[in-house]
Amino acid sequence: MTKRFSVCSHFIILASLLGLLLLNIGCVSSKQSVAGPPKPVLPEDNRSLVFAGFTISGVQSDLDRNFKYTTKVSESQSKDGVGLIDKAVREFFVDNRDALRNELLFEDGKSQNYPQLSLSLTSESIAQDEIAGNYKLTMDFIFQILIIDFKSKEVMATYPFRIERSETKKASDGSFTEDEIVDLTQKIYDGSEPIMYDLLKERLKDVRLSSRLGSNIRVYKVNFADRCKIDLPKDFLEEGEIPKAYVNLTAQKLALFTQAELGVAVLPYAKDKANSEMALKFSDQSVVNFNIPDATYGIDLDVQGFKKVHDKAKSNTARDWWLYGSFIRIKVYDPDFGDEYYSIEVKPTKGKDLAGTWITKNIKVDESALFNVGLEKIMLTGLLEMRNDKKAEEFISKSRN
Repeated sequence: MTKRFSVCSHFIILASLLGLLLLNIGCVSSKQSVAGPPKPVLPEDNRSLVFAGFTISGVQSDLDRNFKYTTKVSESQSKDGVGLIDKAVREFFVDNRDALRNELLFEDGKSQNYPQLSLSLTSESIAQDEIAGNYKLTMDFIFQILIIDFKSKEVMATYPFRIERSETKKASDGSFTEDEIVDLTQKIYDGSEPIMYDLLKERLKDVRLSSRLGSNIRVYKVNFADRCKIDLPKDFLEEGEIPKAYVNLTAQKLALFTQAELGVAVLPYAKDKANSEMALKFSDQSVVNFNIPDATYGIDLDVQGFKKVHDKAKSNTARDWWLYGSFIRIKVYDPDFGDEYYSIEVKPTKGKDLAGTWITKNIKVDESALFNVGLEKIMLTGLLEMRNDKKAEEFISKSRN
C-alpha cells in the first residue's frame, strides 16, 4: 500500500535504503568528488547585507500547495509571539554572521538601501511507503541562500543546498500521521534535528556578493523524451504525462549539482526566457516577485530514457539484483542567440552511475524511486565529466563564483 502526502514525491522513498543519501552541501553523494569553494576571480561587492528572514520561493501560483508542512510549522509561534521558523532562522544568522564575507545587518529600516539576504525554501517533498513490514517516511528539502535587491526587484545570487532524512515505524503501529509529519518537520526548523543548520553553517562560507561583471549559468529547460513515459511506472505518471512537479524538481537538482560540481555561479531555475520571475513569500504573508536576470550561459537537460537491468551474475536463488539507470544529454549554450558551447551525452557504464536493489518475493519495490536515484547519479557523472573536459574549461572558468 502506498500513501502520498505531497504531489509527485514518492519517487524519493528508497534512496536511503540503498545507501545513496545525498545530503552534503550542494547535494552530492559521499562517493562523488566535489568542487571546493572556488577562489574569487572578480572584484567582490563589499556592501553590507540586510537580513530578510525566512522565505518560500517558486512560481507564485504554486506557493500555497507545494509547501504544506513548512507552512503549517511557520504558523506556529514562539512564546514571544514570533513565528517559530522566523525566530530560529534569525537566531542562527545572528550567531553566525561572522561566517559571511559581507556585514549582515538586522535593521529593517535599511532594507531599501542595501541588498538583502534570505534563507529560502524552494522544494519540499514528503513521502511514505510500506516496505517489508515497516512504514518508511522520507523528507527532502532544497533551500537557497538568496541575495536579492528590493530596489531593482532582482535576484543577485543564490547558494543552494539540500537535506534529506528518513524515519521508520512498524506497520502494525500505522502510517505516519499528519501531526507526526508536522512534528518531524518542526524539529528540522527549530534545530532539534541539527541537519539543516549544520549544512547552512558550512554553506555560509561560500556566500559573497559578486561583482556584476561576472558570468553565470542558469537552467532553462528540462525535457523528458516520450520514451520516458513508457520506461517509468504507470502509477508515477499523471494522466499519462511526466508530472510537472517532477520536471521542476529535476531542474532544481541540476542547478544544485551544477554549482556543487563545477563551482560556478548559478541563477535560480526558470523554464524559459519568457518566465523569469521568482515569487518570494515572506513571514508576513506578503508575496514579492523578483526578476531572475538573463544568464551568460544556459544549460539544458534532455532525459532520453530509463532502463532497468537484471544482474544475473550477482543474483542467486533467494533474491535478484536489479539495476536502474537513465540516459541523458546536457547542453550549454548562449541563451540569447542559441549558439551551442558544449554538449555531452551520458549513459551509465559503472556501478556508481546506477541505483540497485535486491528483490525478493513479497517485498514491494518503488521503481520510480530507483529510477530517480539513477537519474541523480548520472547527472552528477555528466557534470563531473564536464568539469574534467578541457572543452568546457572556458565557460566554467568565466562563471566561477
